[in-house]
Amino acid sequence: TRFASSDFTLAQMIALSLMPNIPGRGYSSRELLFTVFDYLEKSGKSFLLVLDDFDSFLSGVRSRFFTDLLKISEEYEGRVKVILILIGIEDVSRKVKDSWATSFFWRIGRSFKPYSAEEISFILKDRVELSFNENSVDDSLVYMMGRMTERFGYGSARYGIELLLTSGLNASYEGSSKVVPEHVREAQYRIESIITPEDLKTVFSQDPE
Repeated sequence: TRFASSDFTLAQMIALSLMPNIPGRGYSSRELLFTVFDYLEKSGKSFLLVLDDFDSFLSGVRSRFFTDLLKISEEYEGRVKVILILIGIEDVSRKVKDSWATSFFWRIGRSFKPYSAEEISFILKDRVELSFNENSVDDSLVYMMGRMTERFGYGSARYGIELLLTSGLNASYEGSSKVVPEHVREAQYRIESIITPEDLKTVFSQDPE
């Protein structure tokens, strides 16, 4: 849900994932959800829907997506099976405005420790080997991104992966065969706009332990 800016865009993303040829315009978010359920009923398919960062989505928009989804699910009860998993840093149920809807939540409380710089670096190095050309990202740069993630991303693997991805896109846009510190600085600025060039130099100058 990180890239969804409204109920409509979220419903559109879900609909397009199932029906790539559905028109992009001319529907409301509720109409798109009904179209999704019609498709599932006619195709006889079940649907597992996992919405990550859903607490952030609910905080950023005035959403009725969850309650609309529940009401439509009830209309198709016995005909369409949908399993909905909502993931968030905060308790998602507290973000839902309709009190009746919170009774549908089955909460699983689980705490995860933030990754350390070394752990993030290990994760990012694996992604580099899978997705980047050989020798295009130095190990020292990977470790730098690990330290930045530990400090600015609170140890979130997603933050580190986005930093790596955006850095690679910056390098590609410039026609560079290698990712350099400037690409990382620009990537971090785009993600959060909180780091200065001086901060980056400080992190990059520190040798891996």
